[in-house]
Amino acid sequence: MFINDNEGNEVNDWAGSSYGTAFPSASRVKVGIYNILSKFIDVFATFSESEHTMSIKFDVCNNVKYIQDSKNIYTEYQGETITLHSMSLTMNIKCSVLSEYFYKCDDDTFMNIVCYIKESEIFELTSETINNLIKISSVFTIDKSRDAIKFYSKKADDGNWALYAHDESNNAYDYLLGYYTEGNACETSTVIFRENFINATKGINGIIRITLDTQNSSRILIDAGTSKIVVAAVQNR
Repeated sequence: MFINDNEGNEVNDWAGSSYGTAFPSASRVKVGIYNILSKFIDVFATFSESEHTMSIKFDVCNNVKYIQDSKNIYTEYQGETITLHSMSLTMNIKCSVLSEYFYKCDDDTFMNIVCYIKESEIFELTSETINNLIKISSVFTIDKSRDAIKFYSKKADDGNWALYAHDESNNAYDYLLGYYTEGNACETSTVIFRENFINATKGINGIIRITLDTQNSSRILIDAGTSKIVVAAVQNR
């Protein structure tokens, strides 16, 4: 993978020791992947059977800086375009506008703060179940920008704790997704937008773990293999 600086030079080494603009090894180019995830997956699928390269055109985001301890000011790098190229096809994906990124999120912050849930309730389900939920909910979709799903836990008819998906917008369906595996089993719920859930789970196969926070309904955590995705809850409806 090549990273292009704002002068169009290819930078092979993220530490900037080869050629092109020097790029600090601790820095990252933010592309707003969540907002373009659906299109991003579709484009990658198009190139899955052919040899190809991927490049990211980026520049300094002058409107966003992260200040730590009132001393160190870190530059934020903003992606502009992701390009996939093969012998017969070139496709460009515009990156998200990143004016909303007023923080620096490194791996430790993401794993120990963003993804950390102290009082967790974890459920295991399959990608087939997720696909069924999307199909079921699509029958009753009215407004993609506002349709919401409530994920909640309760004891199923067999007496075991289970995770359900309920149509929060229209009260049209209630679907058992999977069963409790670990954590603090109790009744809890979190409401998220349906479209956000679809984007978060698109392209995921196999076993999926969904974690609810029994003390805070502000988000859910989706685990699939080595991937972790945090989906924020609906705030004001």
